[in-house]
Amino acid sequence: MRAEHLAEPIHRALVAIWAGALWTVGYLVAPTLFGRLGDPVLAGEIAGWLFERVAQVGLVCGVLLLLLRGRQCHRVLLREPTVWLVLALMAASAVQWQVLQPMMHALKATTDVTGGSGREAFGRLHAIAGVLYLAQSVAALALVALPPWRAARV
Repeated sequence: MRAEHLAEPIHRALVAIWAGALWTVGYLVAPTLFGRLGDPVLAGEIAGWLFERVAQVGLVCGVLLLLLRGRQCHRVLLREPTVWLVLALMAASAVQWQVLQPMMHALKATTDVTGGSGREAFGRLHAIAGVLYLAQSVAALALVALPPWRAARV
């Protein structure tokens, strides 16, 4: 089998892994942790760790998706909406992992987030992270539904 014939199945597998990680952790595992552990602090620590892993998986999948088409001219690639969707998802993953998660960790380390202003500040960060995660989840679902970019079929 020629390498060109492998591009589409590899593309589909990477997208499935990325979207599956987002949806499984965000909408199955994290709610289960909070519902079953009985300790919201521990559930939050585990969920936060898992969300960091999801962001890392997303970045790796995104890089591999782009490398899969890396031999194409950049001008051709940048005309593909799917490429922009991959780049947007990668940016969101990076923001989740390198901006929001560290801010939440720092706030928890320096402030009581169970009450008062610490709770409000943490709640705002958590809300921003939640909206960004929802946007990533919807975008990943769109990526699953879209065919691999046209460049993958050359």
